[in-house]
Amino acid sequence: MASGPDAPTFQQIVTAQQPRLRSEAILETARDLALARDVRSVSMTAIARAAGLSRATLLRFFTNREQIFLVLAARAWRDWADAVEQILPSVSTDSRQLAVVLTESLAQRPLFCDLMAQAPLNLEYNVSLETLQEYKLQTVAAAATAGDAVVAALTRLGLFVSPQTGHELVTMITAQAAMIWQTSHPPQRLAELYSQEAQLTPAAIEFAPHMVRFISLLIMGHGGD
Repeated sequence: MASGPDAPTFQQIVTAQQPRLRSEAILETARDLALARDVRSVSMTAIARAAGLSRATLLRFFTNREQIFLVLAARAWRDWADAVEQILPSVSTDSRQLAVVLTESLAQRPLFCDLMAQAPLNLEYNVSLETLQEYKLQTVAAAATAGDAVVAALTRLGLFVSPQTGHELVTMITAQAAMIWQTSHPPQRLAELYSQEAQLTPAAIEFAPHMVRFISLLIMGHGGD
């Protein structure tokens, strides 16, 4: 820490950090609520109450719930992309193993899957252009990171694909994961209906098996085994 007459005091440093710490606490609260319920059902009032804040105080940090969840979505994209970059080098046998590893990386991140579905449907509306721009820039960069890792994995499996193929595959895989996550996690009443009505059994989709098949088919379309 700098010293001298113009150096900031400990209290000044703490005070300067308080808005950032409060913002992080709000984001963590929203994240916990969304994991316990789902993104769509979490309101600003619920976040404020769980964070021990008034709604007016919460609005000093975030304009609305859409902004909060877009921040969380961008972070979730980066977390997933970093994980993909780390785990795909271990894939060395066949395209099915690659499909399984990618599916597991998604299944382990339920909030990410939920946010991917909610972003284009709800969250990208009613936010400032600056918020939307920052979110898009971060997600495009994360998708590029994951895409590069996918291309490298396919190359190790003996498939020769162009660099843009990775981004295309990531786009298709995450779009499918967003949709199937919602379908495979229906509201409780609908889940009960599936279990009671035999004719509706085909509608009760399981996330992991479906995604493994889907990703495997995508890879096969690029010459995989």
